[in-house]
Amino acid sequence: MSIVTPEARMSYPHLLKPDTRFGEESAKFKVNLVIPKNAENDKWVEEFKTQIIELVNSQWEKRPSNLHIPQLDGDKMAEKQPEYEGNWVIKAKCNPDHPPHVFLKSDKAKKVEARDICQGDWCRAEIEPRVYTKMGNGIYILLHKVLLVRKGEPFAGQGGSGDPAAFDKYFEATESSADDMFA
Repeated sequence: MSIVTPEARMSYPHLLKPDTRFGEESAKFKVNLVIPKNAENDKWVEEFKTQIIELVNSQWEKRPSNLHIPQLDGDKMAEKQPEYEGNWVIKAKCNPDHPPHVFLKSDKAKKVEARDICQGDWCRAEIEPRVYTKMGNGIYILLHKVLLVRKGEPFAGQGGSGDPAAFDKYFEATESSADDMFA
């Protein structure tokens, strides 16, 4: 079952063309969704964890000892990724044959270009936990859609791309609900 994330910052976004740095055979569209820890987002994360636990329980009678789950506590990653401190991190991806639909908040009909996407920018995403059993056991987070919400400060140590001035002109200061974010 798909779920819409709260606003999250994008880390290592590969949304318009797959990440091929480990070869074409492992190419994926992907993004790390960095969700700030606060009461509202922590509640959402708990609901998301419950959905994952239900998926695990429906797949396996006994939870595999080597089970991989790509939802992480950013505080535990802060030594290598200081920008993740105080955040939840969800690693979402999809295969090249099913790229994510990417939209601008203020102009969903506009074709999104590479300059529109920069690490550190804010988005909401439609994601879905799925099971894999090849090459180990685990849960992966399938990336369906990404709504680019607003500009953000680039994370330290991650290369930025895009023209902030060109990107900002497409955004309005309107609120969107999960129900209509991709309408």
